[in-house]
Amino acid sequence: MNGNVYADLLAQSLKTHAALPCLHIKRSGAYVSWTYGKFHQDLNRLFSVLTKIGLKKGTTGIVIGENSPEWIIAYHAIMLTGACTVPIDPNIPASEIESIVTATKPRVVFCSGVYLNLFRKFKKIYGFIEKIVLLETATDQKEPLFNQFIADGNKSADAFAGPFDPEDPMVIIFTSGTTGKAKGVVLCQRNFTSVCLHAIPRMKIGKEDIVCAVLPLHHVFGCAAGMVAPLYSGMGIVCVPYIKAPLILEALNEKNVTFLPTVPKMLQLFYDGIFHKIKQKGPLVKTAFTGMSTVSAAAGDLLGENFKRALFSGVHKGFGGRLRLIISGGAALSKTYWQGFRRLGFTIVEGYGLTETFGPITVCPGEKPRLGSVGPVLPGNEMRIDSPDANGIGEVLLRGNCVFKGYYGNEALTCEVVDNEGWFHTGDLGRVDADGYLYLSGRKKDVIVLDSGKNVYPDELEDYYGTSALIEEIGIFGIEQGKNEIVAAAVVPDSSIRKTRPMKQATDMICTELMRMGKGLPAHRRISDFVVSYSALPRTTTRKLKKNELRKLYTGMKRKSEIRTAIREEMSVIELAMMETAEYIQITEEIIRIAPKNRIENITTRSHLDIDLGLDSLDRLELQSSLEKAFSITIPESVFDKMEYLSDLVSLVRDSTEKQRDASIENTLDTKERIFTDASVEAVQQPQRRRPLAAFATEIALDSFVRLNKISVHNAAELIRAPKPSIFVSNHLNRDDLIALFSAIPSAVRRRTLFLQDGKNSPTMLSLALLKPFMLAMHNCNDPIEITKVSIAAIQGKKNIVIFPEEDDSTQRETIGRFRPAVGLVCLETGATIVPVKILGISSKATSVRFGKATSVTAMMTSKLIEIDGRQPTPEAVADALRRLVTDL
Repeated sequence: MNGNVYADLLAQSLKTHAALPCLHIKRSGAYVSWTYGKFHQDLNRLFSVLTKIGLKKGTTGIVIGENSPEWIIAYHAIMLTGACTVPIDPNIPASEIESIVTATKPRVVFCSGVYLNLFRKFKKIYGFIEKIVLLETATDQKEPLFNQFIADGNKSADAFAGPFDPEDPMVIIFTSGTTGKAKGVVLCQRNFTSVCLHAIPRMKIGKEDIVCAVLPLHHVFGCAAGMVAPLYSGMGIVCVPYIKAPLILEALNEKNVTFLPTVPKMLQLFYDGIFHKIKQKGPLVKTAFTGMSTVSAAAGDLLGENFKRALFSGVHKGFGGRLRLIISGGAALSKTYWQGFRRLGFTIVEGYGLTETFGPITVCPGEKPRLGSVGPVLPGNEMRIDSPDANGIGEVLLRGNCVFKGYYGNEALTCEVVDNEGWFHTGDLGRVDADGYLYLSGRKKDVIVLDSGKNVYPDELEDYYGTSALIEEIGIFGIEQGKNEIVAAAVVPDSSIRKTRPMKQATDMICTELMRMGKGLPAHRRISDFVVSYSALPRTTTRKLKKNELRKLYTGMKRKSEIRTAIREEMSVIELAMMETAEYIQITEEIIRIAPKNRIENITTRSHLDIDLGLDSLDRLELQSSLEKAFSITIPESVFDKMEYLSDLVSLVRDSTEKQRDASIENTLDTKERIFTDASVEAVQQPQRRRPLAAFATEIALDSFVRLNKISVHNAAELIRAPKPSIFVSNHLNRDDLIALFSAIPSAVRRRTLFLQDGKNSPTMLSLALLKPFMLAMHNCNDPIEITKVSIAAIQGKKNIVIFPEEDDSTQRETIGRFRPAVGLVCLETGATIVPVKILGISSKATSVRFGKATSVTAMMTSKLIEIDGRQPTPEAVADALRRLVTDL
């Protein structure tokens, strides 16, 4: 066994701990579990299948989706073939996912159902994707489920046969950090070993412990602390698929979790939740709790952890009763929460690492944590401070087993950050004390250099000002004012202020507070200017502040005469779908009525109700009342107060009206989940099957309609050869168009063709009986979310669909009206063949049906019918291109 090879360490662990519980996840109300032995068998099975389809050194495979045992097995099996695993952040835009796909050329993709249509589209475009496997337990899709895919695998195959070398690349992680440009970090076998051999002993945890894997496994901190280190040490791993407090607390309680890797934001929510519950129990309980906290602060360290745990036994019971170690990473933990959790009897430590070091390269010892420090470097690695200033602060340089091989396909960028002596220049600033403990001071590029020549470190000031009870979040950055750089800040006031004070009053309060606290600092470190935001500050998926975005926020809010708008091409397809819903349209109309200074073209789902739309407390109250009347729902004030963005309101209203439930934060479903999770054939009211005689009669009647009404049909024969399934996109003359179109479609194609019915586009009573077998019943065919959901379901069921996308349903016009963007959305998301149709007529009666040449979004892009600039086309662009195709027929 080679101690510098992760595969060797894992193989030893699987044999040593074969009988121990390994992986757990709750499904359908009960836990499903794997022992280390079963995990080993499934690895062997999947390994044998992947080698058969050609995975080997020099190839790649993608894993994307929520935390699950299947995700973990796929992650390891890919790299054990010698290929590189490419874990992808599920929250990045589709265009970024496509960039990673084109860069790495994966042969196999393991994905959750939400991303199936996206990767289907990529598989059609890019020939290198050979297999898509669903990380699901049940589905009706043609792609295999994980369990189906590994069923034919050989459990006796040896996934660890190797041989493996410490320098063998095994994972490529794409990270944009705070710069916005994705870089592929290549990690090799040795990079994974330090966390196993050295971080675990330093934190004093082992096979008796159970870890809650709630941090996303695609990120190195979640991967190292929630998967790699626990698998080596024989821990049980409880997978939590979503970062939601109820799910986390459920796992802590039901599986007796002892170890929780987490991030500061999650700890803040838990800590604030504890005190919220104490406050709800009345003044006596609050007073008693404050007294206990005082005792713990004064004597807790002397009397020990057991004393503090007994003192706050009720709090510990809420966390399952066994949670003893919390490790925080990803961002600096404020003094309030570090001290607060320690007083409650929890051991809490911080670590430091980057994607380029596979997570933690320094970790505080559990028995000797130090406030503000991320601890000494792990054995097998070195650390030094480059060009320290008078305070010992300089750039942190690292070298050793943790440090990565380089950036994927970018040797020049690798050479920029790794010098000739092998030192990795992190870009982070820090100092090291006499005991080797590292204290971070921020990013080198974020340092504010004043005209006096003095340096200001934003992270230090964020920690200082962040201790204020009036400040929930603060981001500090340099901004040019005239020819000089000044210290500026974006501040989110405490929630108690946001709920009760208008923006102007909150700004005055924050100004007074910043001035008060600034008196305790040297003049050059005081904040010179600031803006107040009532929404969360922009952060990366790893919770780091995006300083460039903060500067844009500052600049945008300072230009009070301008309204900041979201860039539409940067918005996701899901956001654009929401902007087409009836709820969104009506809510924006109400907002413009209440606050007429807003313009419809400047409003998007990302618009903040207070900052972007300028709604004060009275405006919000009027909006709440008008929405309750408009949608016949009741929205509790406590819920409405938490609505920050327009998308929040749309989701809340949709959920309240569709599900007929009380409006609540918990009940508000994510829009993406609403579109894709429900997009199954079962979610659609399918047409009833026709008896053979009735079906024959219907076909005869439809074929006769064309002849009796003397309708000429063009290019119908081409439809039989068109790829399946298809979307027929047609203009609209009157309510008999539908029967004219269906009658013109060849019988063989018609039998698998459906249309979306609502009151507006349904056929006349005369033709209703004939077309009823082809109807997909819907409540509102103008709702693009519903259209997308039902269309996906129909196309997944290998059915064609007919859509009349014109916005103007009037028959009193000579030209074809503008197409709803929803049709573009359907075409983008389904990837189906598109058949343009033009119906011509006299006095709004159909006389001719012309079918155009079958096409696709990709074909329209290739032919330049859809003009794009390196981005995914928008639904609007696709809809406009379709309108031109139909018009030109």
